[in-house]
Formats: sequence, C-alpha cells, structure tokens
Amino acid sequence: DDSRQLGEVVVVGYGTQKKVNLTGSVAVVSGKDLTDRPVANMSQLLQGAAPNVNVSINGGMPGKSGSINVRGIASISGASSPLILIDGVEGSIDDVNPYDVESISVLKDASSAAIYGARAAYGVILVTTKNGRDGKTHISYNGMFGLGGLTARHDFETRGYYSAAIIDKFFSTYQGKNYTNFNDEDYYELWIRRNDRTENPERPWVVMKNNQYKYYGNTNWFDEIERSAGLTQTHNIAYSSGNDSGNYRASVGFVQLQGALKNSDMRNYTVKLDATQYAFNKKLKLELG
Repeated sequence: DDSRQLGEVVVVGYGTQKKVNLTGSVAVVSGKDLTDRPVANMSQLLQGAAPNVNVSINGGMPGKSGSINVRGIASISGASSPLILIDGVEGSIDDVNPYDVESISVLKDASSAAIYGARAAYGVILVTTKNGRDGKTHISYNGMFGLGGLTARHDFETRGYYSAAIIDKFFSTYQGKNYTNFNDEDYYELWIRRNDRTENPERPWVVMKNNQYKYYGNTNWFDEIERSAGLTQTHNIAYSSGNDSGNYRASVGFVQLQGALKNSDMRNYTVKLDATQYAFNKKLKLELG
C-alpha cells in the first residue's frame, strides 16, 4: 500500500494526478474557509475566496444572488457563466448550505471542456458536500447572530417649510414659478408647524381647504422606510454516522436576514440527507443524496 497526504493529490474528472503533473488551472477552496465568513449564500462566500473568480452582486436585497464569472468576460454576448456541478449534478450554487460544503474546486482553463464538454467553456465549479465517512457518530451545531446597518446615514432636511421653500427657490429661478404651487397662506401653515416633531392636535398636518387635502407635516420619510439595525442569524444542525454497511448524514439550516429597508427580509431553509449503503461489499454501493 502507498499512503499519501491529500495535499499531494488533485482529483480530476478522469482520475487522480500529482500536483506537479497537473497541467490544468485549478483553485481549491475548503469548506472551513467559507463558514467563517458571515454571509448568507454561496455566491457571496466565493467573493475573494479564489483567484480569477469574479462575483458581482447587482442589488442590495438581503440574500441577493451573485453573478459568477471565471477569468473575466469570455464572450461578446456577455453570457459567460461557469458550469456548476453539485456532487456531480448541475444546479444553482446558492441552493447549497455553506455549512454542508466539504470543498469547492474551480477549473479555470479550457482543458475542462475535454471532460465536461462545450458547456464548460467558461470554467467549471465543482461543489463537494459533506457526508458521514469515518464510521463515527457526530452531532454538530453552528449558529451566529449579528446586527447590520447603513454604512452612512445623513442628516437630511425633513421639515415641511424648509423643504418646500428650498425646492421652490431653485425651481422658480429658471422656471419662473414655484414647484409646489404653495401660496403665502400655505407657507404660513408650514411655518407654524416647522418645529413639530410629532403632530400637534391643535395644528393637524393634513388640512382640508377648498375641497383639497393640504399636507403641512414634517414627516421624516427616511426613518419611515429605513431600519436603524437589521438582524442577521444563522442556525445549522448536522448529524452524521456510519458503520460497516454504510454512511449517513442529515443537516438542517436556517438563515434570516433583515435589510436596511423595512419589510426587506429574507428567510431561507435548507434540508439535506445523504446516505451511502453498501449493497454487497465496498465495491458495490448505493448512494442517496
């Protein structure tokens, strides 16, 4: 028997090779390197984890999926997404719980097309998930709580009198008329309410005049739509076991993210079950995943 350390061997699509003989460009990311980062999905976890793997997040919604690109733009049409295989099956990388990942291999050069075909022209991302291997029983829990907020928050002018006056001043300079169509009486109503942080019953913020509703309030609309702090929490429970007849692993994950805007929440549940049953001997086995 020839025993080798895993660091000396690279698994490729058609067998194993020593690292010194490997001609393709491969980047390997360990699952331990991913779970230490406090983000919710796999595409965000890949940011900065592997060289020449570019992840773009277009939008600020909680748990927003990223667009993954290997080696930059490779097509004039812009369609250059890599082939993503999860335990050998094509799928979305964000469907995988980061705590279920054993390792990620990124095949970055054209030689991967010789194994996976034309679909691999823009690179291949191989995701290997965990399973029960050592014949022992393991129960693990991993959780995280955090608070997030706006990077910068400015002190905007929200009082009705000054907001309307500033807009009308600049608009009338080049248009010759006010933007708000407020008259002197309207500005007087705004002026007497300018320091009201909350609505005074003696000076209501909405008034009916000439069969029209007039708004004279000082509502801070940024406070109405933004959170001062958003909760982030993740919980993951995994059970794995094994014996001479097979290996088993089951995991349940939960992620909650609250965005900077109120009512911009994301909740995600993941359940994964893997079972390897040796039917007759260790050369003939049945896998369920």
